Amino acid sequence: MKFASLRVSKHLPAGGVLWILASTFLAVGSMIAVVLSVASSEAAGPPPVLGSDFNLPSFFLEQGRPAPVFMPRSPQSLPTPSPTPTATPAPSTESPCDNGEVIPDAIKNEGLLADCELLWAMKQGFTNADEKLNWNAETSILDWDGIHCTSVRARVVTLDLGKYGSLTTGLTISYDLTGTLKMPADLVEAGGLEELYELNLTHNHLQGAIPTQLGQMDKLVELSLHGNDFTGSIPTSLGNLDELVDLDLGHNQLTGSIPTSLGNLDDLEELHLSYNRLSGSIPASLGRLSKLEQLDLMDNRLTGPIPSPSQPNGLSKLFSLTLSFNRLSGTIPASLTDLSELERLWLEGGRFSGCIPTTLQNVEDHDLHSLDINFCVEPGKQAQADDRAVLVELYNSLGGEDWRYQRDWLSNKPLEEWYGIDTDDEGRVTYVYLAGNGMKGSIPASLGNLSKLESLELANNFGLTGSIPASLGNLSNLEELHLWNTGLTGSIPASLGNLSRLEYMSFNTSDLTGSIPSSLGNLSNLVELDLTANELTGSIPASLGKLSKLKRLWVRGNELTSIPSELGNLDNLESVSLLYNPFEDDSCIPDGLRDVPYHDLDTLQLNYCGGGRPGPPEEGKPWEWGY
Repeated sequence: MKFASLRVSKHLPAGGVLWILASTFLAVGSMIAVVLSVASSEAAGPPPVLGSDFNLPSFFLEQGRPAPVFMPRSPQSLPTPSPTPTATPAPSTESPCDNGEVIPDAIKNEGLLADCELLWAMKQGFTNADEKLNWNAETSILDWDGIHCTSVRARVVTLDLGKYGSLTTGLTISYDLTGTLKMPADLVEAGGLEELYELNLTHNHLQGAIPTQLGQMDKLVELSLHGNDFTGSIPTSLGNLDELVDLDLGHNQLTGSIPTSLGNLDDLEELHLSYNRLSGSIPASLGRLSKLEQLDLMDNRLTGPIPSPSQPNGLSKLFSLTLSFNRLSGTIPASLTDLSELERLWLEGGRFSGCIPTTLQNVEDHDLHSLDINFCVEPGKQAQADDRAVLVELYNSLGGEDWRYQRDWLSNKPLEEWYGIDTDDEGRVTYVYLAGNGMKGSIPASLGNLSKLESLELANNFGLTGSIPASLGNLSNLEELHLWNTGLTGSIPASLGNLSRLEYMSFNTSDLTGSIPSSLGNLSNLVELDLTANELTGSIPASLGKLSKLKRLWVRGNELTSIPSELGNLDNLESVSLLYNPFEDDSCIPDGLRDVPYHDLDTLQLNYCGGGRPGPPEEGKPWEWGY
């Protein structure tokens, strides 16, 4: 008697399996006896034919009897043999490409077989491929990680084992492959991956040289080996990939020079070689790439000049040129200004000479201000360029990055659009208003070069330190000078007496010392002079009595010792404050001050020089009126 099959659950222990087999044979013997007994009975028909399709439960049902149910004893009563340890076999390195499973017969062709052989060889170069990839003998090549084939004629067209992150899900796909990129020449010659148009191995940990055989895969459109540890030079053979659009070898450890053959890649749109150790000069051949949009060579060891774009269409579509942190030198080519699509220009760290073409300021994203050279000056615009340089130095000297307001500073926009700046019709700076802006540091002397400046307002910046630059006396057009409520120290420069157009001078609430310069008596147009709350010493200069237009004189809260009688000549004076000064006992108040409407003279404990004490002011104390 034969049975079609006898299956035992793989989840039972070995002892249980033996017990069930024994019980089964006993049951079979009993059933055969029952069958023979039934066959001999009168009610039974002819004996059944026991063939391979014989089924005991069905047989009993046909005889009108219930099928017996066998209840095995507990396997606990049987001994459990110890399992025999088996060694895990090492993964086979033999190619499975022709085993019928990796390449099913339905898609089998010589080209796909060649692709598979090369991929299997590449797998042998990855030291952790068995852990990271499902490239094995039991899986169809159509389901191998990172592999995409054409649907019409099955060939591998994409090999994508790069790292990806999803902004939507936050998940990251990363293969983290180690080892080398192995591409045997004979398998490439045999046509392996000859239809490949994308090879992406970004952000793995591959080492060794970039195979020169990549240059034979002339259908490649995208080649990205970014973010690995490849060493050695860039194969010149990559210049043969005449359909290549994107070449990214950035963030490796490549050395040597950039092959001139890359200038043959007429369809190239992106070339990324940044963060390597490349040396030598930038090949002039790159300047003829008319479709190139991004050229990224930053953070290498490149030397020499920036090559000019080839005419007539070289680099005509370039919008990003990043060459920063190299050792480039020479002049910046004026021809870069012809790149009408250029939106990013990074040259920081270069050792350039000459000047920067002025129109490059119009590039939206640039770092030209980091260079140690100035912008070239267009004919008739030298003065504007000089004013701009002064403002740039002011920004850098007084912590511009931390200013409260800094809109458009250091941008390529007209100076009048910079926060706090106004200009005349010729673009010359006439107005600087940066009060209360969080400035810190010393005022640069170059501020005195703003020859058209009419108003300078740096008040209420407690972080201003150092002295008032004497060069401010060169501002011959200055009408207002406000430096109050600062940390300025030192004396008031005598050169400020040269400001013949000055109308308002306020240095109050600072830490100025020394005497009041007698040269201030030359400020024939001065209307207001406020030196309140400093540490000024000596006598109030008699020369101030010549200021015929002066309406306000505030010097209270200093260490002044005497009042000159010449102050009585100030016929237009409307407000005077002399309080909180240690005037000498024999000092007196000039009689010409009797009629000043706003004053604090009655608090001085001094008499008028002509006799009598001042009475209270008719209009009130100056500070009560906000004067």
